[in-house]
Amino acid sequence: MKAKKQWLILMLLSVALTAFTLWLLRSYLHYETAKRLKAEAPPEQAIVVFSQDLDAGTLVDTSMLSLRQYPAHLVNAGWMTEASIGTILDLPLKHAVIAGTPVEETQFELSYQKRMADSLPTEHWAITLPVDIMQIHHGQLQPDDRVDLVSKNSLEGTLQVVENIRVLTINGSDNGHSLSVTLAVSADQRLQLGQMIGDGMQWWVRAADDKRRPWQKHVRRSAVIGW
Repeated sequence: MKAKKQWLILMLLSVALTAFTLWLLRSYLHYETAKRLKAEAPPEQAIVVFSQDLDAGTLVDTSMLSLRQYPAHLVNAGWMTEASIGTILDLPLKHAVIAGTPVEETQFELSYQKRMADSLPTEHWAITLPVDIMQIHHGQLQPDDRVDLVSKNSLEGTLQVVENIRVLTINGSDNGHSLSVTLAVSADQRLQLGQMIGDGMQWWVRAADDKRRPWQKHVRRSAVIGW
């Protein structure tokens, strides 16, 4: 009885050892096969594609684009990479496209001139005001700065303030003559400014929300999302 029990244990151990050996062999073969296939696979190249269906006339920005890997030998010479898409951003499409289509320069109206209206936020208006060199802080005011416009009400002796206005452009000659500033204003700001124009406004520059310093290092992330 004891010998039979020992024989049964040996049989079970033998079966377990055989199964383990087969598993190791299968894993090794799978690893070697995957390694060989990877070595034989052609190199790939990241190509910019449309991430959504778009209609003709759409002004394309980076939110509508993605990166997709293609075998390098299948990449068309006209397909755009991430490094080259700056030439087509904010340009309109000639024809409708579907998601996944590689981006090509020939798909865009390259002669299109972007209008001021395209750079304005929704429900905003552009207004241009004459300024002198002191009002723009001796030339230090820059596009995309935020300003508060302040004027004194001569009748009531109080200050009128229109807050947080975005500077679109600064126009005029370098010597300080014929200067003007174009602002993007909301509906409420437009009405307030209409009551203040001509009263000798002061331009107060707001601190930037993003307190970055030139010596701070920031990791630059791709503006185009992965496919």
